[in-house]
Amino acid sequence: MPQAKPAPAPQAKPAPAPSSLGGPARARLKHLTHRDAIEIILDDAIRDSEGTGLGCVGSPRYGKTFFLQRVHAAMLDRGVADIVFVHDAKAAVPQFDGVVVRDLADFQRYSATLAPNVSPSVVVFHHPNMFSRPSLQDVAQVAAAAAESRFRVCVCADEVVKGTNGSRDWEKPGNGRPALYPLIIREGGAQRISHTWGTQVPQQLPTECRVLTRSVACFHLEGLAADAACDHFRLGDEAPEVLRGLERGEFLLFCQGRDWDRTIYGPG
Repeated sequence: MPQAKPAPAPQAKPAPAPSSLGGPARARLKHLTHRDAIEIILDDAIRDSEGTGLGCVGSPRYGKTFFLQRVHAAMLDRGVADIVFVHDAKAAVPQFDGVVVRDLADFQRYSATLAPNVSPSVVVFHHPNMFSRPSLQDVAQVAAAAAESRFRVCVCADEVVKGTNGSRDWEKPGNGRPALYPLIIREGGAQRISHTWGTQVPQQLPTECRVLTRSVACFHLEGLAADAACDHFRLGDEAPEVLRGLERGEFLLFCQGRDWDRTIYGPG
Protein backbone atom coordinates (compact mmCIF):
# COMPACT_ATOMS: atom_id res chain seq x y z
CA MET A 1 0.00 0.00 0.00
CA PRO A 2 1.35 3.46 -0.81
CA GLN A 3 2.58 5.32 2.23
CA ALA A 4 1.26 8.79 3.10
CA LYS A 5 3.73 11.61 3.69
CA PRO A 6 3.40 13.76 6.81
CA ALA A 7 1.33 16.92 6.30
CA PRO A 8 3.06 20.27 6.79
CA ALA A 9 2.21 22.06 10.04
CA PRO A 10 -0.44 24.76 9.50
CA GLN A 11 0.63 28.34 10.08
CA ALA A 12 -1.48 30.69 12.19
CA LYS A 13 -2.58 34.09 10.84
CA PRO A 14 -2.74 37.36 12.81
CA ALA A 15 -5.71 37.58 15.16
CA PRO A 16 -8.42 40.22 14.98
CA ALA A 17 -8.57 42.72 17.82
CA PRO A 18 -9.79 41.14 21.10
CA SER A 19 -13.50 41.52 21.89
CA SER A 20 -14.91 42.71 25.20
CA LEU A 21 -18.21 40.87 24.65
CA GLY A 22 -19.14 37.67 26.44
CA GLY A 23 -17.33 38.57 29.67
CA PRO A 24 -19.83 37.53 32.39
CA ALA A 25 -20.85 34.29 30.67
CA ARG A 26 -17.28 33.54 29.57
CA ALA A 27 -15.92 33.81 33.12
CA ARG A 28 -18.09 30.90 34.22
CA LEU A 29 -16.74 28.49 31.60
CA LYS A 30 -13.82 26.06 31.53
CA HIS A 31 -10.88 26.74 29.22
CA LEU A 32 -9.00 23.95 27.42
CA THR A 33 -6.81 23.72 24.31
CA HIS A 34 -7.07 22.65 20.68
CA ARG A 35 -5.18 19.50 21.60
CA ASP A 36 -7.85 18.60 24.16
CA ALA A 37 -10.57 19.15 21.56
CA ILE A 38 -8.79 16.99 18.97
CA GLU A 39 -8.60 14.13 21.47
CA ILE A 40 -12.39 14.30 21.85
CA ILE A 41 -13.02 14.66 18.10
CA LEU A 42 -10.90 11.64 17.11
CA ASP A 43 -11.59 9.41 20.13
CA ASP A 44 -14.37 7.29 18.58
CA ALA A 45 -12.65 6.99 15.21
CA ILE A 46 -9.42 5.72 16.79
CA ARG A 47 -11.21 3.36 19.18
CA ASP A 48 -13.56 1.87 16.57
CA SER A 49 -11.26 2.11 13.49
CA GLU A 50 -13.93 4.05 11.62
CA GLY A 51 -14.24 7.41 9.91
CA THR A 52 -15.47 10.48 11.72
CA GLY A 53 -16.90 13.92 10.96
CA LEU A 54 -16.06 17.48 12.03
CA GLY A 55 -17.70 20.75 11.08
CA CYS A 56 -16.49 24.28 11.78
CA VAL A 57 -18.83 27.29 11.81
CA GLY A 58 -17.59 30.84 12.33
CA SER A 59 -17.04 34.31 10.95
CA PRO A 60 -14.18 34.92 8.47
CA ARG A 61 -10.62 35.06 9.85
CA TYR A 62 -11.40 33.53 13.22
CA GLY A 63 -9.43 30.30 12.72
CA LYS A 64 -11.67 27.69 11.08
CA THR A 65 -9.18 26.75 8.36
CA PHE A 66 -6.23 26.69 10.76
CA PHE A 67 -8.08 24.32 13.10
CA LEU A 68 -9.24 22.07 10.25
CA GLN A 69 -5.61 21.73 9.18
CA ARG A 70 -4.61 20.77 12.73
CA VAL A 71 -7.31 18.10 12.78
CA HIS A 72 -6.26 16.78 9.37
CA ALA A 73 -2.64 16.55 10.57
CA ALA A 74 -3.80 14.59 13.63
CA MET A 75 -5.90 12.28 11.44
CA LEU A 76 -2.87 11.51 9.29
CA ASP A 77 -0.59 11.07 12.30
CA ARG A 78 -2.96 8.71 14.12
CA GLY A 79 -4.07 6.60 11.18
CA VAL A 80 -7.63 7.91 10.91
CA ALA A 81 -6.79 8.98 7.33
CA ASP A 82 -4.08 8.20 4.79
CA ILE A 83 -5.05 11.02 2.41
CA VAL A 84 -7.07 14.22 2.84
CA PHE A 85 -8.83 15.64 -0.23
CA VAL A 86 -9.76 19.33 0.15
CA HIS A 87 -12.34 21.25 -1.87
CA ASP A 88 -10.80 24.72 -1.54
CA ALA A 89 -13.08 27.08 -3.46
CA LYS A 90 -13.32 30.22 -1.36
CA ALA A 91 -10.46 32.57 -2.31
CA ALA A 92 -8.16 33.43 -5.22
CA VAL A 93 -5.23 31.66 -3.51
CA PRO A 94 -5.28 28.24 -1.80
CA GLN A 95 -6.24 28.36 1.87
CA PHE A 96 -4.89 24.89 2.69
CA ASP A 97 -1.37 23.49 2.60
CA GLY A 98 -0.80 20.44 0.41
CA VAL A 99 -0.36 19.40 -3.21
CA VAL A 100 -2.50 21.86 -5.18
CA VAL A 101 -4.28 20.63 -8.33
CA ARG A 102 -6.70 22.63 -10.47
CA ASP A 103 -9.17 19.93 -11.52
CA LEU A 104 -9.62 16.19 -12.07
CA ALA A 105 -7.38 16.15 -15.16
CA ASP A 106 -4.64 17.98 -13.29
CA PHE A 107 -4.91 15.46 -10.42
CA GLN A 108 -4.64 12.55 -12.85
CA ARG A 109 -1.55 14.08 -14.48
CA TYR A 110 0.02 14.57 -11.06
CA SER A 111 -0.86 11.03 -9.92
CA ALA A 112 0.79 9.59 -13.03
CA THR A 113 4.13 11.10 -11.97
CA LEU A 114 4.16 9.36 -8.58
CA ALA A 115 6.15 6.25 -7.83
CA PRO A 116 3.97 3.16 -7.12
CA ASN A 117 4.69 3.27 -3.38
CA VAL A 118 4.16 7.02 -2.91
CA SER A 119 0.99 9.03 -2.35
CA PRO A 120 0.34 12.61 -1.25
CA SER A 121 -1.04 13.15 2.23
CA VAL A 122 -3.09 16.29 1.43
CA VAL A 123 -4.46 17.11 -2.04
CA VAL A 124 -5.98 20.58 -2.41
CA PHE A 125 -8.38 21.09 -5.31
CA HIS A 126 -8.20 24.80 -6.11
CA HIS A 127 -8.37 26.89 -9.28
CA PRO A 128 -7.41 30.59 -9.27
CA ASN A 129 -10.37 31.39 -11.56
CA MET A 130 -13.57 31.22 -9.51
CA PHE A 131 -15.56 30.21 -12.59
CA SER A 132 -13.28 27.23 -13.34
CA ARG A 133 -13.04 25.63 -9.91
CA PRO A 134 -13.84 21.93 -9.53
CA SER A 135 -17.04 20.99 -7.79
CA LEU A 136 -17.39 19.29 -4.42
CA GLN A 137 -18.79 16.33 -6.37
CA ASP A 138 -15.49 16.06 -8.30
CA VAL A 139 -13.46 15.95 -5.09
CA ALA A 140 -15.82 13.42 -3.50
CA GLN A 141 -15.47 11.19 -6.58
CA VAL A 142 -11.67 11.17 -6.28
CA ALA A 143 -11.95 10.37 -2.57
CA ALA A 144 -14.44 7.56 -3.20
CA ALA A 145 -12.08 6.02 -5.76
CA ALA A 146 -9.21 6.20 -3.27
CA ALA A 147 -11.40 4.56 -0.62
CA GLU A 148 -12.20 1.73 -3.04
CA SER A 149 -8.43 1.23 -3.32
CA ARG A 150 -8.33 0.65 0.46
CA PHE A 151 -7.11 4.07 1.47
CA ARG A 152 -8.56 5.69 4.57
CA VAL A 153 -9.62 9.09 3.29
CA CYS A 154 -11.02 12.36 4.56
CA VAL A 155 -12.99 14.72 2.32
CA CYS A 156 -12.92 18.38 3.37
CA ALA A 157 -15.45 20.93 2.08
CA ASP A 158 -13.80 24.22 3.06
CA GLU A 159 -17.04 26.15 2.41
CA VAL A 160 -19.70 23.45 2.40
CA VAL A 161 -22.42 25.79 1.14
CA LYS A 162 -20.60 25.78 -2.24
CA GLY A 163 -21.75 22.16 -2.56
CA THR A 164 -25.41 23.22 -2.29
CA ASN A 165 -27.91 25.22 -4.32
CA GLY A 166 -27.72 27.97 -1.69
CA SER A 167 -30.84 26.95 0.21
CA ARG A 168 -29.86 23.89 2.26
CA ASP A 169 -30.30 21.41 -0.64
CA TRP A 170 -27.30 19.65 -2.15
CA GLU A 171 -26.41 20.50 -5.73
CA LYS A 172 -27.26 17.51 -7.91
CA PRO A 173 -24.80 16.28 -10.56
CA GLY A 174 -26.03 16.69 -14.13
CA ASN A 175 -25.50 13.00 -14.93
CA GLY A 176 -28.36 11.82 -12.71
CA ARG A 177 -26.03 10.32 -10.11
CA PRO A 178 -26.52 11.16 -6.42
CA ALA A 179 -24.55 13.88 -4.67
CA LEU A 180 -21.62 12.02 -3.09
CA TYR A 181 -20.67 14.33 -0.23
CA PRO A 182 -23.94 13.90 1.71
CA LEU A 183 -23.67 10.16 1.05
CA ILE A 184 -20.20 10.23 2.63
CA ILE A 185 -21.63 12.08 5.64
CA ARG A 186 -24.42 9.51 5.99
CA GLU A 187 -22.54 6.27 5.33
CA GLY A 188 -18.81 6.98 5.14
CA GLY A 189 -17.90 6.29 8.75
CA ALA A 190 -18.35 2.52 8.48
CA GLN A 191 -16.23 2.59 5.29
CA ARG A 192 -13.42 4.43 7.15
CA ILE A 193 -14.16 7.62 5.20
CA SER A 194 -14.09 10.82 7.26
CA HIS A 195 -15.52 14.20 6.39
CA THR A 196 -14.79 17.75 7.51
CA TRP A 197 -16.44 20.99 6.49
CA GLY A 198 -16.55 24.68 7.30
CA THR A 199 -19.00 27.50 6.77
CA GLN A 200 -19.56 31.16 7.60
CA VAL A 201 -23.34 30.78 7.31
CA PRO A 202 -24.67 28.03 9.61
CA GLN A 203 -28.23 29.08 8.80
CA GLN A 204 -27.70 27.57 5.30
CA LEU A 205 -26.34 24.19 6.42
CA PRO A 206 -27.94 21.09 4.86
CA THR A 207 -29.65 18.57 7.12
CA GLU A 208 -26.81 16.03 7.00
CA CYS A 209 -24.32 18.57 8.34
CA ARG A 210 -26.63 19.64 11.16
CA VAL A 211 -27.77 16.15 12.17
CA LEU A 212 -25.07 13.62 11.27
CA THR A 213 -21.68 15.32 11.68
CA ARG A 214 -20.24 13.93 14.91
CA SER A 215 -18.51 17.10 16.18
CA VAL A 216 -18.94 20.79 15.34
CA ALA A 217 -16.56 23.56 16.46
CA CYS A 218 -18.41 26.89 16.80
CA PHE A 219 -16.07 29.87 16.44
CA HIS A 220 -16.88 33.58 16.74
CA LEU A 221 -20.39 34.30 15.42
CA GLU A 222 -22.85 37.15 15.73
CA GLY A 223 -26.49 37.90 14.96
CA LEU A 224 -28.50 35.40 12.93
CA ALA A 225 -25.46 33.16 12.45
CA ALA A 226 -24.95 32.84 16.23
CA ASP A 227 -28.66 32.15 16.76
CA ALA A 228 -28.63 29.45 14.07
CA ALA A 229 -25.55 27.73 15.52
CA CYS A 230 -27.03 27.73 19.03
CA ASP A 231 -30.28 26.28 17.70
CA HIS A 232 -28.66 23.62 15.49
CA PHE A 233 -26.11 22.47 18.08
CA ARG A 234 -27.97 22.84 21.40
CA LEU A 235 -25.56 25.33 22.94
CA GLY A 236 -28.00 26.96 25.37
CA ASP A 237 -29.32 30.42 26.19
CA GLU A 238 -26.02 32.04 27.21
CA ALA A 239 -24.07 30.76 24.20
CA PRO A 240 -24.90 33.66 21.81
CA GLU A 241 -23.17 36.07 24.18
CA VAL A 242 -20.18 33.73 24.48
CA LEU A 243 -19.94 33.26 20.70
CA ARG A 244 -19.86 37.03 20.18
CA GLY A 245 -16.93 37.30 22.60
CA LEU A 246 -14.75 34.51 21.21
CA GLU A 247 -11.36 35.62 19.93
CA ARG A 248 -9.39 34.13 17.04
CA GLY A 249 -8.84 30.39 17.45
CA GLU A 250 -11.41 29.96 20.23
CA PHE A 251 -14.50 27.80 19.83
CA LEU A 252 -17.25 25.90 21.61
CA LEU A 253 -17.44 22.19 20.76
CA PHE A 254 -20.69 20.33 20.09
CA CYS A 255 -20.53 16.50 20.09
CA GLN A 256 -23.28 14.09 19.12
CA GLY A 257 -24.88 12.41 22.11
CA ARG A 258 -23.51 14.91 24.64
CA ASP A 259 -24.65 18.19 26.06
CA TRP A 260 -22.33 21.15 25.53
CA ASP A 261 -19.56 20.78 28.13
CA ARG A 262 -19.43 24.52 28.90
CA THR A 263 -15.83 24.76 27.72
CA ILE A 264 -14.02 27.25 25.51
CA TYR A 265 -11.24 25.58 23.50
CA GLY A 266 -8.38 27.82 22.45
CA PRO A 267 -4.95 27.69 20.76
CA GLY A 268 -2.53 25.32 22.38
